[in-house]
Amino acid sequence: MSRKYEKQEVTIVKKRCIATYCDACGKEISMPERYCGWHYYHVRTGYNDWGNDSAESIEYYDFCSYDCLKPHQDKYFEDARGSEEYEITRKEIPEQQMKY
Repeated sequence: MSRKYEKQEVTIVKKRCIATYCDACGKEISMPERYCGWHYYHVRTGYNDWGNDSAESIEYYDFCSYDCLKPHQDKYFEDARGSEEYEITRKEIPEQQMKY
């Protein structure tokens, strides 16, 4: 098998997160003196009802501390219908977002 190739110059544009903000208090999540140190809470919500709308129900949130996360979690389950999901992941702040 033989192939012929040509060279092309290609420009790639990538979207890179440079800041994350708390969805409760609005502060930038980059400060080590915040409650959780160099971590924050990433939350995925949604529900498992039958149909395509369950995929459309997925939403993402970021919280700088447990104090900001807890009221959101309480409100979410207060309005729950029975098939809700609330997935919490504790993530490290990316190096490029750290403010020393």
